[in-house]
Amino acid sequence: DMAYRELLEKASFLDPLEQRGEKLNGGFPDLLKDLYGLLFKLAPVMNPEETLAPTHRAHRGWLATVAANPAYNRLRVFTRLDEVSSMIGVRQLGEILLTVMTPDSRNQGDRAEPSSSSGKEEGDRAGGTASEDGDQSDMDRQVERALDRSAEEAELLQQLYNWGRDRASPSSVSLRERITLAEEILRNPDFRKLARLMGRMKRIALASRPRCTKGVPGGVIDVETGQDLAVILPSELMDLPHPVRSRDFHRRFLERKLLQYGQEGKENLGRGPLVICLDSSGSMRGETDLLAKAVTLALVELARRERRNCAVILFSHPSHGLEGQWSHPGIRTFHFGKQTGPALITEMATAFLDGGTAFGPPLEETIRVLRSDEHRHLKGADTIFITDGAAALLSEPLMAQIDYEKRHKDLRIIGILIGKGARRAVIESFAEVCLSIENPRQPEAWEEILQHLARSLSRSTSSRSAQSRSAGSRSPGFSSPPSARG
Repeated sequence: DMAYRELLEKASFLDPLEQRGEKLNGGFPDLLKDLYGLLFKLAPVMNPEETLAPTHRAHRGWLATVAANPAYNRLRVFTRLDEVSSMIGVRQLGEILLTVMTPDSRNQGDRAEPSSSSGKEEGDRAGGTASEDGDQSDMDRQVERALDRSAEEAELLQQLYNWGRDRASPSSVSLRERITLAEEILRNPDFRKLARLMGRMKRIALASRPRCTKGVPGGVIDVETGQDLAVILPSELMDLPHPVRSRDFHRRFLERKLLQYGQEGKENLGRGPLVICLDSSGSMRGETDLLAKAVTLALVELARRERRNCAVILFSHPSHGLEGQWSHPGIRTFHFGKQTGPALITEMATAFLDGGTAFGPPLEETIRVLRSDEHRHLKGADTIFITDGAAALLSEPLMAQIDYEKRHKDLRIIGILIGKGARRAVIESFAEVCLSIENPRQPEAWEEILQHLARSLSRSTSSRSAQSRSAGSRSPGFSSPPSARG
C-alpha cells in the first residue's frame, strides 16, 4: 500500500481521475489500487468474495471483467512488474469505469458491478449490474479499447526506455524519467506520433548498416573458448553447483577457456563524430518537424551504436528573442553520449524554436563546437544540415571559416533540402552533397534519405575522399541528383 501511494504521489497524471472518482464513489481509489495490482503483479490472485467489505465486493466483478477480456493479456506483456506502464493502464481503465457507473451506483459501491461473462454471477449476487444502463457487450468493447490503447502507449514507453541505451529495461531507467515519459505520451499527441515514427526510422537506419563480422554478437557460427558468460554453453553451467568442479569452472573462466558459442554479427567500427543541424523555424511546424526529428534521432541512435560522438543543433532566426537562454540566440545544442538517457531525447524531441530561418548561426555554432576544447570529441565531424527555409548567402568570413575546416579539419557537410521553398544554391555553397525531399509529409520520402545517410555514414572515415568524388552520381529515390563540391 505504501509503495502504491508513493508512486501515486509521483505520477500526477492519476490525480484528477482519483479525485473525480472519489467524489462519485468513496471506494473508487481502492478500485484503482486493485486495478494496479491486477496489471503489475507477476501472478495476481483475487481475494474470496466473503473476505471483502460489502462496499468493495463490486471491485471483484470489475477485475474479473478486465481479466476476462482478450486484450488484457496483450497489455500484461508490458505492465507485468513495470510500475509506470501499469499506471497507464489504470488511467485508461479508470476513465471507462467512471463512464459506465450509473447514478444510483455512484454512492453505493456494491451496486457498481458489471455482468461480463466471467463476472456476471458475482455481479448479480452483489445486487446490480452495469448493464442496467446499457448493453453489457458495449461496455466490454469499451474495456477492450481501453486495454488496447494502454498497450499501445505502454509499448511506446518501452521503446523509449531503449533509446540511447544498450539492453535497457524498466529498472535501468529511473522512476522519475519513466514517469516523465509516460506523462508526455499521455498528454502530447504529437509526441506519441513522433515516438512511433522514431521506432520506424530507427529500424530502417539500423537495417541499412552494412557489414557482418566474426566475434561480434549476432548469429551463432561455431563453438570456441573464452569467458563471455552471455554465450557460454549450458553444459559449462552444470559444474557450478559442484563443490570441486566449480573451482575448475572459475579457473577456466580466468584463463578464458570456457566453451562458448562463436558469433557473427554487425560490427561497430567507432567511426568519426556526427553533428546534425536541424531547422526548427516556424515553417517546419507539424508533420515536417516530426518526421525530421524522427530521422534525426534515428541517426543519433545509429551514431551511438557505432560509437560515434554526436550533437544536434536546433536553429531558427537569431532575432527570435531567445537571448540569454542558450549559447546563441535562435540556437539550442544537444550533446549525446554513448549512454544517453530518455530525458535528453525527450527534451530534444519536444523542443521547437519557431521564428524565421538563418543559416549563418547554426554553421557558426557547428564551427564553435568543433573548435572547442570542451567538445574535442567532435573534431572532424560529419555534418548534416536539414532545412526547408530560404536564407541569404553566407558572409565571406563565414565561408572562409567553413573552407578552412574542410581543408584542414576534415569537415564534410551534407545538405538535406525539404520541399521546394529552400534555396538550393545557398545550400550548395557550403555543402559537398545536396539531397532533396519534395514531399516532406510522406514518411517514405524520408526513409529513402535515411537509408542513403545510414549507408554513407556507416562507411569508414578513411573512405571519405572516395565518397566525395563519387557523390555527384544520381542516387535512387532522390528527386534531384546530389551535387559535389571540392
